Amino acid sequence: MKTIMNQAYMARMALLMSQALESPEGMRALAAAIAAPIEQEIARKEISSLLLTQHTLPKGERPLYQKKPRVKAYWISTEGEIREQQLGQDEVELSTNRIHSNPMVDVSVLKNGNIGTLMDIQQAAADEIRKEIDKRTINVVSAAVPTVNTIEVAGSVITEAALNEAISILEDLELSAKYIVMRGRRFNDLRGWDLDPQTQNELRTKGVIKNYGTGGILLTASAALNEVLILPEDEVGKMPIRETLKTEAIDRKERFKTGWLVWSELGQGILRPDILVKIKLLGVNNPPTVGLSNPSTTNLQVVVVPTASDGDTGLANVLILWGDGEKTDAVTSGQDYHHDYASAGTYRITLVATDKSGQTATATKTVTVTAG
Repeated sequence: MKTIMNQAYMARMALLMSQALESPEGMRALAAAIAAPIEQEIARKEISSLLLTQHTLPKGERPLYQKKPRVKAYWISTEGEIREQQLGQDEVELSTNRIHSNPMVDVSVLKNGNIGTLMDIQQAAADEIRKEIDKRTINVVSAAVPTVNTIEVAGSVITEAALNEAISILEDLELSAKYIVMRGRRFNDLRGWDLDPQTQNELRTKGVIKNYGTGGILLTASAALNEVLILPEDEVGKMPIRETLKTEAIDRKERFKTGWLVWSELGQGILRPDILVKIKLLGVNNPPTVGLSNPSTTNLQVVVVPTASDGDTGLANVLILWGDGEKTDAVTSGQDYHHDYASAGTYRITLVATDKSGQTATATKTVTVTAG
């Protein structure tokens, strides 16, 4: 935690911890004291407020928002499911849900004034709540992306072409990418790209790059491993906050335990799905399947039948290397191919197939030809 542990803070926390064992009022005072550091830690790391506009609801106000005509809206229901607003309605009411953590400690932590353990508990509660908020936000954003704004990539590696195409969807709408949201393992795919020298140097020296084009890169474990989300600078949704973070004391002396219920009530909803873009990785990309029939020879001529296929991205090129420096490009699978050698000898024939993702596969046969 980033809380400044000066002498005044340490003394205050030690006093509150000792008083917490003496009365329910003491437990409530300690609970109130740990709320602010937990809330600060959540705010320091969460990305939800970057993706959705926070709106603290006045008491009694419904989370009711205008949406663009002819556009669907999506939000998290009280059951945790993604719900869709029907077309033709100009307003949507977003559900708010409680998110909580329930850290418990042995009463000896308070008795001995172990502030370090107390701060570890605050950190754990903040991390648990933050991750759940971000997970729900990422889920509702992902579910709202329309099919026409989804770029599918065969294989399990994001490509530069796919990211550029995704950004171009926003550019066609006269928008710029503001955030590119991905897992750390997806960011690792960028290290193999042919980036400009300045970006390559930043990647090499710092290990990460902050921006790709106009989009700031946000790395989060809440993102799906097979997805990258691109959000524009325009507002895409709301995060209504019914209750800011609160802490309540929980006392279980019969189990020698004490602790806190840390909770908040908020919601997540998308009002502009039409300006969201997603890259979806379809899975492992296998190399092409190739085969080369046993060659038949007549004097200095050889005949082979190559076969090649790729069920993932499709074939980009198939060629035959005849082993004498000659080759045949744009080979069609299943057809006979003839080649004449200039002289007798033993030659190694190689079939090379490359798919559209750049993966290759080869098959080889050795042939001996004679003159007459």
